[in-house]
Amino acid sequence: MGTKPNTKPGCLSFLLTLFNFSQKEEISYPYLLRDSILSKNELAFYHSLSHVVGSKFVILSKVRLSDIFLPQHGKGYYAALNRINPRHVDFLLVDPNTFKPILGIELDDRSHSRPDRQERDDFVNGLYDAMNLPLLHMPAKHGYEVNEIKQGIVTTIRENQSKHNSV
Repeated sequence: MGTKPNTKPGCLSFLLTLFNFSQKEEISYPYLLRDSILSKNELAFYHSLSHVVGSKFVILSKVRLSDIFLPQHGKGYYAALNRINPRHVDFLLVDPNTFKPILGIELDDRSHSRPDRQERDDFVNGLYDAMNLPLLHMPAKHGYEVNEIKQGIVTTIRENQSKHNSV
């Protein structure tokens, strides 16, 4: 039979505690759990989008651009990574078998009219275009028509294909 481990604090532990030195630093977690990772408008869009795509695509939400795009290694790698790392796309449709990105979707609210957001949008639009990945911009609102979303998806993918096939 094995011996029972000693669970009583030793002399060193007592002295460390006495002089306010703890062996284990207490970690603080100053966070709250969100009720939802999606805003009300994003959640309304998600429900409509799921009706449109069914099982044809997997819908991912709030995907970091650095999870979609890889900077090329070499000079400027970290600058390129830092430029995309804090940014995300609202929704990403991926192939259910390979998880290859098929279409990014941005919900544009009033903030997209600000100059800093327009600069960000120009960069993101250029990135998607350079990578031949279609990006659909939809206005953010409280409710969405399934046919409007479907038409937006079809048109955006078609335009992207014709743009990149003609080059």
